[in-house]
Amino acid sequence: MRERIYTAAFVAIVLCRMKKVVGVVLVGALVVGGIVVVKGAPSISLVVSEEGKTCARLGELCDAQKSSEKLDQCVDEMKKMRQMAGDPAFERSRKCVEESTTCGAATGCMAGGVGMGAVGEMLKGFGSALSK
Repeated sequence: MRERIYTAAFVAIVLCRMKKVVGVVLVGALVVGGIVVVKGAPSISLVVSEEGKTCARLGELCDAQKSSEKLDQCVDEMKKMRQMAGDPAFERSRKCVEESTTCGAATGCMAGGVGMGAVGEMLKGFGSALSK
């Protein structure tokens, strides 16, 4: 009989302490969740530029290996493409990639918008050089 009383008391103490632990864990989860909601998820906040968003979407569609180094490299290349093709061509590609559902379509978006924009800029320069 004594064993049952001690066992019941022990179980009551353990349950009481577990409730405190569960309470602390829940409060901690709510605090962390609130911070994530207010500040945004870390993976989203790292990709802020339009170039970064485009790189992230291309990586998602084409199952690219995720690494911050590759993301930085892609963002640098996107900035070069924007500079080479011009803002309107880059924006066309960016919007097209955003709406794409396959890797092939997204790749075509980049070739069509930025690629043709760069060719257009080259032809402008070519025409300008011929007329001078």
